[in-house]
Amino acid sequence: MIRNDVTILTVDDDPMLLKLIGILLREEGFRVLAAESAEQALALLAAEKPQLVVTDLRMGGMDGLQLFDAVHRRHPLLPVLILTAHGTIPDAVAALQKGVFGYLAKPFEAQALMAEVN
Repeated sequence: MIRNDVTILTVDDDPMLLKLIGILLREEGFRVLAAESAEQALALLAAEKPQLVVTDLRMGGMDGLQLFDAVHRRHPLLPVLILTAHGTIPDAVAALQKGVFGYLAKPFEAQALMAEVN
């Protein structure tokens, strides 16, 4: 299914994982924007209007929850999906209570990512 009308902003400070996520999403027909930091993602959000943000939790500088807070202040209805290799159940519960759309543990299966995105 071609979904070029749906744009997803991906954010991860690991360039290889950022590339992999982009490939998976493009194969599903999504338009993908990529940022290697939360700060770069916020700059992209000033010019682009994605329908979803997929971000890593732990990054240098601003982390994924701080990015969520900044996104939520500017675009309260924009869903944010957090990916993390370091999460705990209490972290996931806290993130979801704040309004994070989804929380997915790394390493993740491509099908699990696509289920959350869809």
